[in-house]
Amino acid sequence: MTAEIGHYGMILALMIALAQAMVPLYGAWRRSERLMAFADTTAMAGLGFTSLAFAALLVVFGQTDLSVQTVASNANATMPLHFRLSAAWGNHEGSLLLWILILQLFG
Repeated sequence: MTAEIGHYGMILALMIALAQAMVPLYGAWRRSERLMAFADTTAMAGLGFTSLAFAALLVVFGQTDLSVQTVASNANATMPLHFRLSAAWGNHEGSLLLWILILQLFG
């Protein structure tokens, strides 16, 4: 269940990022301050959903949920907790998600 929450968080973050890219551009073309201010709100929402996705990834690594392929290939139940949590960004998917989270923080 936690993996699905993270998956939906990333889908929502993607949809928000697309809206954040298009709506302010349209607002600049139409010279609408209200549409250009839409970027501030969507930036915070994108950060929230990306944080939710990364937190879900940390939870599935912490619980050693082997039904998730990333966890099954990068962690096992005998690893200490701090190694399992660091394995969350020790693979391609986790490090990309961490990078997206860092970019959202700076955005």
